[in-house]
Amino acid sequence: MKTFYLILVTLVALVVISLVGLTFLSRAPKGSLINGRLKPCRNTPHCVSSESDEDASKVEPLPYTEDSRRAWRRIRSAILKTGGHVQKDEGHYLWATYTSRFLRFVDDVELRLDEKERVIHIRSASRIGRSDRNINRKRVDMLRAAFSNRKD
Repeated sequence: MKTFYLILVTLVALVVISLVGLTFLSRAPKGSLINGRLKPCRNTPHCVSSESDEDASKVEPLPYTEDSRRAWRRIRSAILKTGGHVQKDEGHYLWATYTSRFLRFVDDVELRLDEKERVIHIRSASRIGRSDRNINRKRVDMLRAAFSNRKD
């Protein structure tokens, strides 16, 4: 019986240590823009970006036709409507987080307003792991739909 409890305590300890380790690995992104652009995606399938040069991680930016301030308010509202939490909003750069229900994993969404091209560039990436079952691409599609349908 002692052996059973020892094994059980060891397994629980390993699970707790693993979850704590994932928490430390799941750090907020450092900085904001790099040379005026969103950070590039690393060579993993859990990131998509409208400023990516790689087909696998490429998504289209969000076009707008109205005043840029109004478009920025609309995308901010779309983030809140879809369950995101705005962490930083500098007027031309926005960082938001989405937390998964199961295991509370955090994904980062970053946006950059390009007034010259009249688009909002977007990047969505998981903080940890390698694969995301297309969650980040689906999130961009969901934000695109909320942004397109939103009337402010």
